[in-house]
This record gives sequence, C-alpha cells and structure tokens, in this order.
Amino acid sequence: MDSYVNHVINAIGLVMEIDDVSELHEATQIERDLGFDSGLYIELIMYLEEAVEGLHIDPASLDIKDFESVGSIARYIERLCVDKVA
Repeated sequence: MDSYVNHVINAIGLVMEIDDVSELHEATQIERDLGFDSGLYIELIMYLEEAVEGLHIDPASLDIKDFESVGSIARYIERLCVDKVA
C-alpha cells in the first residue's frame, strides 16, 4: 500500500501545485487539512488515473469516506486494483 500512498501524495502535490509534499502523510485529511472541493477531487482522480496503470475511478460511484484521507484513498485504489486482478 505504501506505493499507493506515494501516488496519492504525489497527485495531491500536482493538484495543489506544490513541490514539497513532505508534510503530507497517510492521516492527512483531504478536506479538513487541505481544503479540497469537488473540482480538486476531480483533478486528483485524473492525476491518480494517470499515475496508476489500469486505474479507472468513476466519480459517480464514489463514496466520500473513500476519499477522506491520503490513507483511505490509497486503500480504495488498492481494493480497485486487487478486484481487477481477481
């Protein structure tokens, strides 16, 4: 899951246009700590789909609890990728 955490952190850096992502970690809350709104979520999804081979996230089927923190997003991506392999 660590690689997915890194993908999420790097994607957040791209969305927020910041180079230093050292303050971001698995427990970072997307809305509360970073102030994400719906537009930024869509941008984040696009960057994640580019970063993780074969990943497709349908925004219409998302549950917000899967996108509450860096760690919850990484676990969501891991579940999607495991389901594709199974």
